[in-house]
Amino acid sequence: MNFKCALAKARSLNDEGTILVMVALMLPILIGAVGLAIDVGNIEAIRRQEQAAAAAMAGAKELYNENGSTAAATAAQDSATQNGFTNGVNNVTVTVNNPSKSGPNTGSSYAVEVIVSKVQSTFFMGVLL
Repeated sequence: MNFKCALAKARSLNDEGTILVMVALMLPILIGAVGLAIDVGNIEAIRRQEQAAAAAMAGAKELYNENGSTAAATAAQDSATQNGFTNGVNNVTVTVNNPSKSGPNTGSSYAVEVIVSKVQSTFFMGVLL
């Protein structure tokens, strides 16, 4: 066996564990990036839910003060706008229902339901799909 053949064989034996080491080093970084993406998405969903609750409370206050369902809808829309969710801007939809159309108070004229939704564009998932 010549020297070049022995060197190539020795090099290939040493490279066999390199991939395993690289994967072991990169795996925590990959898991951390996925976890960060999930957490940021979860925070945004919770933020929308809290803003919808605040808008519903503003609408309910108007109903409590006997200002009518139009005033309740206006107050709910205004509250959502103050909290960064303006209906029709940046793919945001704010829907105010009085009486509510879902949940335990369905059909109650004393309940205000606010639904805040936003279409999110995806970059990486768009590339994969």
